[in-house]
Amino acid sequence: MYSVLDTKAVNEFSLIRHGLFNPEYELTDGVNIYGKMSYHWFSQLGTVVESGRGTWIFQREKIFVRTIVITDIEGRTIGYVTRGWFSRKSTLSLDTGFQADFYTHSIFSRENIWESSTNGKIIQITSSLFSTRNDVLITPGTTSANLIPLLIFLGKHLIILRRRRKSRH
Repeated sequence: MYSVLDTKAVNEFSLIRHGLFNPEYELTDGVNIYGKMSYHWFSQLGTVVESGRGTWIFQREKIFVRTIVITDIEGRTIGYVTRGWFSRKSTLSLDTGFQADFYTHSIFSRENIWESSTNGKIIQITSSLFSTRNDVLITPGTTSANLIPLLIFLGKHLIILRRRRKSRH
């Protein structure tokens, strides 16, 4: 259904929002669609990501815990995202041993970066405040192509959660 993402051929993508109450975010290069992230506000599913590489579900571990659990479609846990109380950095830890940090350079920056201690800068997601489009730039050859869609959609999910937290205060 979705094209398999090949970072050797293309490294610039867009995340485009569709819908208002149950938004969907589509990953595209302008020609092919590589996946979509859907929010299901009134169901227990949480956030569902479908791509050419697989399907993942993002859910909070518990109500007052700052951990997001990533599972596959069969319900097997494949990783966790944690964030400290006074930290701008979120850390992804997968069961495969892969670890990466997601952060912004400053409070007012619109550039969000996935970075690994072993691979360096992996992905840059630039979000705009009033647009339904986000630009994604992938550093070629830094990470496995299987992880790239997961990192892009998880990054966008973390940006959305950050904006919700800021709007509450």
